[in-house]
Amino acid sequence: MANEIEQPATKERSAGEAELRVKHAEAEKPLRHVTLLVESSTTWGSDIVQGIADYANDHANWVIYYEPRGKYEVLHLPDDWRGDGVIARVTTESLGDQIVAAKVPAVNVSWHAYHGGLIPRCTTSERLSAEMIAQHFLDRGFRRFAYFGDCRRAKHADLFGSAFIEIIEQSGFVCHKHPCVTRNVKEGAPTRQEQLELMEWVQQLPKPIALLAFNDVRGRQVVEACRQSGIAVPDDIAVMGGEHDKLASQMSRPRLSSIDLSSHRVGFEAAKLLDRMMAGKQPPTDPILIPPARILVHASTDTLAVEDELVSQALHFIAAQLHRPINVKHILEHVPTSRRVLEQRFRDLLGRAPAEEIRRARIERTKRLLAETDKSLRQIARDCGFLHAEVLSRVFRRTEGITPSEYRKRVRTAD
Repeated sequence: MANEIEQPATKERSAGEAELRVKHAEAEKPLRHVTLLVESSTTWGSDIVQGIADYANDHANWVIYYEPRGKYEVLHLPDDWRGDGVIARVTTESLGDQIVAAKVPAVNVSWHAYHGGLIPRCTTSERLSAEMIAQHFLDRGFRRFAYFGDCRRAKHADLFGSAFIEIIEQSGFVCHKHPCVTRNVKEGAPTRQEQLELMEWVQQLPKPIALLAFNDVRGRQVVEACRQSGIAVPDDIAVMGGEHDKLASQMSRPRLSSIDLSSHRVGFEAAKLLDRMMAGKQPPTDPILIPPARILVHASTDTLAVEDELVSQALHFIAAQLHRPINVKHILEHVPTSRRVLEQRFRDLLGRAPAEEIRRARIERTKRLLAETDKSLRQIARDCGFLHAEVLSRVFRRTEGITPSEYRKRVRTAD
């Protein structure tokens, strides 16, 4: 079992007392020299580094050795390195060998457990991430799925993709996998041959279909292949990136949906673990797995893939009228069918009743407005069809486990 993250400590009685306690604790901590080997050219990597820095600034007395790194740069320890600890994204056996040979406390923030887990890991849960994305697609009515992995990565290292495929198949559906004919080519931008192979593959996929790419760079590659092939995104192929990168998402046309992998929190918790190890405490035997924060919904998946005409009409009515306090009765005034037939069609295709879909859609819109706007809770309640802000808060807490304000604070830094 993966380790659970400790809950935050209770707040100090006053800000002044808290600041004095931190300064006193820092003065007593020994000076540590820590090296970071994490790329900074992606949102994921830079947020990890920021999380590490935030922990070190508030809780430790570290001298941090860090240089900006590119995504495809070969990372390694300096030959004359003499330090107290390392935090690295270990993606090669050679880097893992160097860290193990150094015989110092180290934490791996990669999804990949090299050296049989000899280097303790703190990272995002690939299983929970795959589950969140699969549910996002299923909630939108998709019944056809595809996965585009990183052809520069060995198949056994793509645990995220394997988890997604397994979840889809366990749900009773087929997941089409890109063959990666040119697997294990050199790192860098995709070649013309790779893009032609990708264009051929997306043309052959059944449609409409939901496609997950290994990361946002690969997701943008898929969107470009669709544009060049005359395939509509998201109506024919809805595309999701599996590792949020702000620039790659914004440069995609349409803008790419992706997942916030809680990378800042990963960095913070990795630094906390390293601090404990450098103090002589034993690392956990299991990896520390952080749950992903949320799906960042943009235009590339903003669609409904329902081929049943009645259900499609009902879903479009819900989406168009979500700002009003609508119920199933209002749907039936616009969709020519009986309540019993509509309920059965919804359960057969979506696994939930029309009333449940209204509640789900309201909560999803609420989450987007909390994350992407500065609107007050009263304004958001009005935009999402809740009678009062108090009703929104009660429903949100019951479904999400936290208050709307807590949710907004948690996610605003991701996008």
